[in-house]
Amino acid sequence: MLLGSDLDGVVIDIWRVLEELFEQEYGVHIPYSCVSRYKIEECTELSEPQVEWAIDKALRRTDLPFYQDAVHHLRKWMRERGEVVFVTSRGRAYTNETFLNLAEHFTVGKFKLYFSNGVSKAHYIDSLGVDFFVEDRVKHSIQIAEKCPGCSLLLMDRPWNRDWDEGYYENVTRVKDWEEVIETLSLFG
Repeated sequence: MLLGSDLDGVVIDIWRVLEELFEQEYGVHIPYSCVSRYKIEECTELSEPQVEWAIDKALRRTDLPFYQDAVHHLRKWMRERGEVVFVTSRGRAYTNETFLNLAEHFTVGKFKLYFSNGVSKAHYIDSLGVDFFVEDRVKHSIQIAEKCPGCSLLLMDRPWNRDWDEGYYENVTRVKDWEEVIETLSLFG
């Protein structure tokens, strides 16, 4: 059983860094719970260039915070079940930083990292034969649900995806955290 996962908002808690950057640079406090859309500029007073600046600055860091439950459960999965495939929509410009962040928490050789680079994540998931994929963004979830019928998508519940009704797709299950991801996976062996 091959497990795949997105990074930001699923494994890496990038929001903590963005929140600090928005406050330091722009003097704006934007709580996580207020981010009702994936595009931050659509639900805040910040402009697209301001948001892009903060995201770029955050992704260049090699000390991004990880969700501790993700680290715990993914380490155990890698130890007991094998490799995990990470597929991110980050640009390749962040390859070194992304790899260093992952290597800080996971054994090199126990994970593979792919950058979708404008190609649908569904393409990678399908071609790699991923059985389960954990995602938080609706756009990618729809593509995966429609183009990867052999893959079960686990939608990590986040404020920016709560308006989407995942029940339309049989292969999508909403999960609240990594413990629930592992519980769901255990139902399949």
